Amino acid sequence: MATLRAISLERTKLRSGLQVWLFAPESIGLIPKLAAISSSSPIEKYLPPELVNWKLMETSLWRWIAMVLLALVLAAFSRWITRVAIVIADLVVKRTPLGANNKVLRSFAAPFQLVFPVTMFRAAIPAFELSALLRLSVGRVSEFLLIAGVAWLCARIVDAFIVGLHAVLVARKGYFHYSTLSLASRILKLAIPIFALTALLGDWGYSMSTILAGLGVAVISDRPVKVGDY
Repeated sequence: MATLRAISLERTKLRSGLQVWLFAPESIGLIPKLAAISSSSPIEKYLPPELVNWKLMETSLWRWIAMVLLALVLAAFSRWITRVAIVIADLVVKRTPLGANNKVLRSFAAPFQLVFPVTMFRAAIPAFELSALLRLSVGRVSEFLLIAGVAWLCARIVDAFIVGLHAVLVARKGYFHYSTLSLASRILKLAIPIFALTALLGDWGYSMSTILAGLGVAVISDRPVKVGDY
């Protein structure tokens, strides 16, 4: 409150005859403190003015620092929880007739370590009160990472399913060539990123029908035109 009492204003008359209130020269240095006190964020009232007033993309420096720290904490926590989940899953699988080995379980660790922290980070974005431009940029980057992680996880599931199916067929002495399973795996793993890219561009507002139509026109234009084509 002492800071507020120290601020003084001067009433000045412009050339147009309009009278306005201006900060007195000795009060200009108190404007950053006034902005921090009147801020809607309870944290900014206790931070140094440099962290509050210095902005990048219309977002205070302390919010950038908070985002980086949160990302690091979530990444570390995801690594820890992944190790615990692998140990528990390994103990459960050993007590069941599933027959999945530790290598298959560990193959899910990397995509999970991407999906989990990105999901938590996206949920925390509104709490940072970012500027519109930065919120859009961070939202799109995190959405790209999330969809990429989900696609990665789906590819790992396909690998585990193919390996498990092959083991079952071998155990039952079924006649099913492994090259057929490998071909099915490649087709599925090729379809996953295509669907992921379609979902991502569609969520960003791009019309996939227009893009596909444009690709179709480009393919047709590359073909030589022969007599009788119409």
